[in-house]
Amino acid sequence: MKAVHNRRHDWLCLPMIALLVATQAQAQGQQAQAQTPPQWLDVVIVQVKSGMGPDFEDRVKELQAARRAANLPVMQVFSVVRGHPNEYHLVTPVQSLAAANAEREPMGPGARAAWLARITSTVDSVRFFYARTYPQHAVQGAQVGPTPQLLLLRTTHVYEGKQDEYENWIANQYMPAFRQTKP
Repeated sequence: MKAVHNRRHDWLCLPMIALLVATQAQAQGQQAQAQTPPQWLDVVIVQVKSGMGPDFEDRVKELQAARRAANLPVMQVFSVVRGHPNEYHLVTPVQSLAAANAEREPMGPGARAAWLARITSTVDSVRFFYARTYPQHAVQGAQVGPTPQLLLLRTTHVYEGKQDEYENWIANQYMPAFRQTKP
């Protein structure tokens, strides 16, 4: 059973996605600089039942191990530390929506059914969506210092029909001004 993703375009996450791509690049070091950045992120936001965090994290570790064994990209896992308690963001970079939809399952049907039964018991709610990345807006963090331990996630909701205007504002006003602050 494949999860259905919400593909509505009534919001954009440009600043968050730019920061996420930059943080991901810094955390992975200068690994494969010639590699093209992902164009999309497969995002899963999970609200975990109170007290079930450790069980949920164990299930995510099982999924990560299965993805590694199947030679699939692993997810970045973020736990919300300020905001919604018991919320996790699971983010997997994908090069295209077609590639994401064609991705094979990391587990066989029996193992997947058993895993789903175990993880479902830990979850209150879950949302799925694809977020588009904008590598041209990425901001490279300082090369010195410790690896960041936190990520600031900002989601911006854009009125229907105003996406182009918002994208132009980000590209031509916000990002140039932001870069001048030498973040």
